[in-house]
Amino acid sequence: MVKTLDAAWLEHRWELFEKYTVPSVLNQTVDIEWVVLFAPGTVVREGPYVALHVEDWLPELQAWLPKGWLATTRLDNDDYIAPTFIATIRRYLREREEFLNIPFGYLLRDDVLLPEKHTANPFMTYVSCDGLSVYHLPHGKAMSDHAPIIQIPTGRLWTQVIHGRNYHNG
Repeated sequence: MVKTLDAAWLEHRWELFEKYTVPSVLNQTVDIEWVVLFAPGTVVREGPYVALHVEDWLPELQAWLPKGWLATTRLDNDDYIAPTFIATIRRYLREREEFLNIPFGYLLRDDVLLPEKHTANPFMTYVSCDGLSVYHLPHGKAMSDHAPIIQIPTGRLWTQVIHGRNYHNG
């Protein structure tokens, strides 16, 4: 089992975050508000995001979120999205509870980029008006039981980085 949350693990995650995730979000073709959730006590480096330190993170996140229709996208701190990812999602936004999924992306493993297709992938966007975010629902679970999943026909717009120090993908 991979030991998580020790200093070496956290430093490795920061390196991945700064190498992959930060540039991918900064290079989006549209403006967004980027919120990053951190565990209490995490030393946060300054960045182009709103940093939320949350203990009981679901209620705290829900309290912070604006009311009304909201679209939230799951993005792990070691993955990245293409510059047109958010603009593509925005073209499909409606005031309707649903998931928006871009099925085509890549896996990056050992510096090899492999084409991938997931009809319910980790980069899903959840559209809701009940103050809930994509993080309020089980990661990779039967999301279609909660709301319809709309597949967006497009090119490969996300990359999931697989590495030996990733607890779930290692």
